[in-house]
Amino acid sequence: MQYAAKHNVICVASGGNDGREELVVYPAANRGVIGIGSTTALDKRSRFSNYDTPSVRMAAPGEALITTYPGNNYAGVWGTSFSTALTSGTVAPLAQINPPDHPGQSRKRAAPRL
Repeated sequence: MQYAAKHNVICVASGGNDGREELVVYPAANRGVIGIGSTTALDKRSRFSNYDTPSVRMAAPGEALITTYPGNNYAGVWGTSFSTALTSGTVAPLAQINPPDHPGQSRKRAAPRL
């Protein structure tokens, strides 16, 4: 992560699925990393998503998402890891349009914590 930060790579990480206020969750709490929480289809915090923590700066849908599954199948999934994947797909093209001068800026640009 330090190598990525030195090369102006925007890093995102899951904010955790404990459903409680957490002081820090790693790697989301690392400097230059944007921690991601989970929201429902109604854009409310998912019950399992951590909250009120500096580690969670943004949120994305993370409930009842459909993804590929071994055996040439699909499955419904829940969790902040899946929210993080959606966020990564959004952050990548935005970073190309308006790259930060340094990695800390990407975290500062993030929405207020949940």
